[in-house]
Amino acid sequence: MEGTSENDHVVTYERAEGGNQTMLTLTHSISSTQQDVDSMVENGWKPILQTLKQLVESSK
Repeated sequence: MEGTSENDHVVTYERAEGGNQTMLTLTHSISSTQQDVDSMVENGWKPILQTLKQLVESSK
């Protein structure tokens, strides 16, 4: 990606609606070590997605 450094993160999302459901796809691109990525997933994405899941399920 033009204008990004090696430490930049790029997160994109796509929504696909069908009937009464919406599918959310998140893509996280990063130039980092596997250890850094694993830590980011465990300490960042995992709690974020758990909170999102709780929020969505509580609004049903």
